[in-house]
Amino acid sequence: MNRRVLLVLWALLIVAGLTIYWVYFADNLDTTLRALQKAAAEHYLWVTTAYVIFLAIRGLTLMPSTPLLFAGILLFPDWLAYALNMVGILISSWLVIMAVQYTGFGARLDRLRTPRVARMEERLQAHGAPIIVTWSFFPLVPTDLIVYIATLLRFSKRTILAAVMVGEATLNAIYVFGGSAVVRNLLT
Repeated sequence: MNRRVLLVLWALLIVAGLTIYWVYFADNLDTTLRALQKAAAEHYLWVTTAYVIFLAIRGLTLMPSTPLLFAGILLFPDWLAYALNMVGILISSWLVIMAVQYTGFGARLDRLRTPRVARMEERLQAHGAPIIVTWSFFPLVPTDLIVYIATLLRFSKRTILAAVMVGEATLNAIYVFGGSAVVRNLLT
């Protein structure tokens, strides 16, 4: 499959992800969550599988995982919500790495180099893993963006994935175990 076809498919995936997010999550969250809870009770294996798949592909669209995390808190026991989110984030980060490597973004972005970008690259090269961990932990920036950047800078997959997992593990633990009672109380 050539790179243009992959790029078009990737763009279509982004549009589909944003559409799904807007139609099912942004418009009426309470109704959506109640329907998902019912489906989860009736079709546990299918809902669990769909949840992980959706978590995995959402990274290609830069869609935040936080709304899905809170949906997972309502659908699953805390430990399972945490585990599923971590698996989904790991797969998502791996898919982002593969997408960057196989679509040729590196060559395209080389043309956009500025002194500011060069300074950022220098910092990331000097302090890579700690920056990726910190970025992954900070909830207001998309983790997938640092995965894109680190992949373009040719960090190893292992370094990127390990750093993302450390940052996300901490953040997700706070969200799932610290925030599950709050979320459940808000919706009951």
